[in-house]
Amino acid sequence: MPKIDVAPEKKEVNPLNPQGLKPLPVFDVFAQGHHNGADDEEEQKLELTNRADDPRCCACPETKSKRDDCFIKFSAEEAPTKCADLIEAHKACMRGYGFKV
Repeated sequence: MPKIDVAPEKKEVNPLNPQGLKPLPVFDVFAQGHHNGADDEEEQKLELTNRADDPRCCACPETKSKRDDCFIKFSAEEAPTKCADLIEAHKACMRGYGFKV
């Protein structure tokens, strides 16, 4: 069996992505004085989804897990109706933590 070097010593160039990985921007939506007018709410949504420490990922793990399991069981067309009660339960839980969903 050939030895596969998982973490090579030298930095090699990936032929599929020769420029390499670029770091994702991290935005601070809680910074004081941040205001852009009418598009502020949309920008905050975008910035929050780009945060590395987005708190939504860890809120309500029980309802999130049940909702996700339901989406796995059904097709993309069926899931929104078949899983509606689980979706609403997860939204209610998120609202309980102060998220606007």
